[in-house]
Amino acid sequence: MSAQPAYDQATDQATAAPVPPPPASCIIGEQLSVDSQDGDSGVADLPGSTSTSLSSRITDYRYEHGRRYHAIEDGGYALPNDDEEVDRLNLQHRVWDIALGGRHHVVPLDLGSVRHVLDIGCGTGAWCIEVADAHPHLHVTGTDLSPIQPHNVPPNCEFLVDDANADWTYEQRFDYIHTRTVLLGIKDWNKLMQQSFQNLHPGGWVEFQEFHIPIGCDDGSAGPDSAVTRWSHAVHEALKNLGIDSMATSSFGELLGKHGYESIGETHTKFPIGPWAKGRKEKTMGTLFQKDIAGNLLGISVKILTSGLGWTQEEVEKLVIEAKNDLYNPQVGVTPACAVKLALTPPRSTAISPSTSTGRAGLLKSPESVVPKHVNAEAALLLPGQERKGTFPQLSERALRNTVIIVFRPSSRISVLLPPVE
Repeated sequence: MSAQPAYDQATDQATAAPVPPPPASCIIGEQLSVDSQDGDSGVADLPGSTSTSLSSRITDYRYEHGRRYHAIEDGGYALPNDDEEVDRLNLQHRVWDIALGGRHHVVPLDLGSVRHVLDIGCGTGAWCIEVADAHPHLHVTGTDLSPIQPHNVPPNCEFLVDDANADWTYEQRFDYIHTRTVLLGIKDWNKLMQQSFQNLHPGGWVEFQEFHIPIGCDDGSAGPDSAVTRWSHAVHEALKNLGIDSMATSSFGELLGKHGYESIGETHTKFPIGPWAKGRKEKTMGTLFQKDIAGNLLGISVKILTSGLGWTQEEVEKLVIEAKNDLYNPQVGVTPACAVKLALTPPRSTAISPSTSTGRAGLLKSPESVVPKHVNAEAALLLPGQERKGTFPQLSERALRNTVIIVFRPSSRISVLLPPVE
């Protein structure tokens, strides 16, 4: 797709974007196609929709290594999209739900005061459906490369078949953009963050929740020659050859600052793989995450390693069997499981000028006004039951690092999040 960005940052009005050719942004809902003549469905009027039937390019799935994959090859995503993967993604959603204490977001945002939410790479749509159910006034849009979401969804929830790496052509801006574990499908984070900025309402938030590869070990229970370490580094190298930066989270702060975002906050935590960690919550998370990762290790690895390193399927299967033995070994990675590192970057030190506040320079007296006074931004970043003080151990072999980046964007229209300065 080659459409121009849908919005001009200097104004608050959308510009017309050319309609891309099929299969751009096809709605998934009660039907697998949209009938433009169906006047009572209202689907054609939903934000971001195009009255385009799902083309064969979208549903003509590819079958490799005994698994089904997305039809959009240029989407660059190397994981399957079959029923087995749907089950894994739903399990992964449960793990995140436990990790976040049932919260749908980490940003200090009241979803009761926003209207449009976008979830990039929504997978099965579980997050979108929960948010739409909990907040009927919201319109929640989820995008993914394949229509694997359920058909029966809340009336305020829609799913689009779309490639986040392509040019965005949404018909409206969003108040909140959410992403979770899309690392394996994003080749250009710089472009993604730029397009997120362009498609956010002034004063909107974006949140990235991502894993970090390769994983590490802090207690020596899995050395550099262990199977799980070799697997982790092989995946890292394969992704690099496929144009995927599996350590992209380390550059998120710099990229976000480059595109004009403000109040960039970051928190790290650990997801234990297996029930080896102390604590009821940690054991529950670990058991589920072990099933999610170790139980699906071949499906996660086979296309990445065959395409990225040129391995045969037999070579992949051999390493996967050995790595799974490590992941199911309770003696590997017995280290503290849930640690959080909180670093809330303050707003820029210079006063907001007309050029950066896009037209209402007098509204904000100083950058400190960016975060509402009634919101404890630092406390909001902490996960339930965790404290800010203290130091945290290094990442363990069986705990993937999860980075949550939250960003607040200063604006010309900030009535949703910021009270006017008296």
